[in-house]
Amino acid sequence: MLGLIESVRREYNGAGFEYDPRHHLIAQYIQGIQLSYDGISKGLYAQAANLQKQQIETLTEIREIKLGRRREGKTPKVGNSMPNMKTEYDNLNDVAHPGTEDVIYSLTCLVEDDKAVVSSLPRFDTGISRSMLLNHCHYLFILITIMQKLFDSDLSERLSSSEEQIVSLWDKFVVIKNSASAL
Repeated sequence: MLGLIESVRREYNGAGFEYDPRHHLIAQYIQGIQLSYDGISKGLYAQAANLQKQQIETLTEIREIKLGRRREGKTPKVGNSMPNMKTEYDNLNDVAHPGTEDVIYSLTCLVEDDKAVVSSLPRFDTGISRSMLLNHCHYLFILITIMQKLFDSDLSERLSSSEEQIVSLWDKFVVIKNSASAL
């Protein structure tokens, strides 16, 4: 997936675009992809949640620019511009901010010899990691879709057929994932 993003970026980079802040937001997003993945894979879920929250905010800001709703210096309004991501954003916010005792406890508590102890070592959880990695991939495909539309309008060109097949497969996967989540 990162190869697809880099392929699109290289193909269109320096193609003489007019200034568009969305290009810079896309670059900022790409800079954080590996950090988000590393946080998830190392069990640093609060840190990864912060990064994923920022990714949603970046995607929302790109959408707000397109809709003419951007507010300079203000946090983008996920619920208004990307309502289908609001619940996910709120869930990440619960993990990212240390205001919920249950969340803090679950991320820092280990049970040893039937005793709960506080640990500063990350605790890897397969279920949490799987869920966060699915979200990570979902956001990347949203980014690819945004890039495709932005570059199509800038250059009147399209993704290659293999790039479009990847996007199409992901769209089908998201539908299946959302259907399974509803059960």
